[in-house]
Amino acid sequence: MAQSLAYQQGYPRRSIQEHSIQPKTQEPMKYPNGYLPRIAYHISVTKNADKILFFLDRQIKMYGEPTIEELKFIVQECTNKGTRPSEAIYTLTQALERLKQIQA
Repeated sequence: MAQSLAYQQGYPRRSIQEHSIQPKTQEPMKYPNGYLPRIAYHISVTKNADKILFFLDRQIKMYGEPTIEELKFIVQECTNKGTRPSEAIYTLTQALERLKQIQA
């Protein structure tokens, strides 16, 4: 039987268990701001209403209703990406209202 190239070059073979991803416990959050940066990205860069609603819904399900500080964070991120604050606030409030209508 032909041997694998890795075995021929002297690399140890690995079992399937060594390749499987193990659940991570007690690790700090990968994204400490949740989905807020993604919401800001889709408000200011892609302007994709479906993505905005998708990530807002995920944010609410994971972390609850957005606080004033979280809304300020989204607006600040949008401003950093070149969107006017009034446009970001308008888009965000429209998305929140639409999400409430969908969930009702």
